[in-house]
Amino acid sequence: MAYIRVASRHQPSVSRRNADSRLFRAGVDHKQSWSFAVNVANRTIESARNAVLALALSLTGVTSMTNPAVAQTQASSPTITGVLVISTAKAAVSREQVMAVMPAEIRGTVQLYLGGKIREWYSRGDGRGAVFLLDTKDVAEAHAIMDGLPLAKENLLDHEYIAVGPLFPLRLLMANPEPKQ
Repeated sequence: MAYIRVASRHQPSVSRRNADSRLFRAGVDHKQSWSFAVNVANRTIESARNAVLALALSLTGVTSMTNPAVAQTQASSPTITGVLVISTAKAAVSREQVMAVMPAEIRGTVQLYLGGKIREWYSRGDGRGAVFLLDTKDVAEAHAIMDGLPLAKENLLDHEYIAVGPLFPLRLLMANPEPKQ
């Protein structure tokens, strides 16, 4: 019969048979103790595997952003689910100019929200504009929406448009799904 050596607090190394008898004498179910240890080891290995996978996905995303060939391939294929618009008051525009148009801007913005074109909106922390998440499929449609608002018509704001969609590295998880156990 083969013996497995286990560390003990009292003895540096004892055989499994001795450890089992000591556990039995102490009123501990040795089979549960061993299976608990195996479960802990398996969970630790699974956690490490998940951490490595997360790191690999992150690095894949970083690599694709820094590698022009990969970035170009991704740029032509991602799904666009909305457009983020960052509006900023122009440097030469005074607060009074903006406030004179603000009632009409608010009405127009609320109408777009109620019409389902604006998904989310926020004030900028610096007080120089707003951030919108528009429910559009491309930047051209977002341009048309924002250019129709009163502050844009008065040429008081600059806009930055960013098409957004699902995080690309998540697609890699779906390309090679892990077999269920």
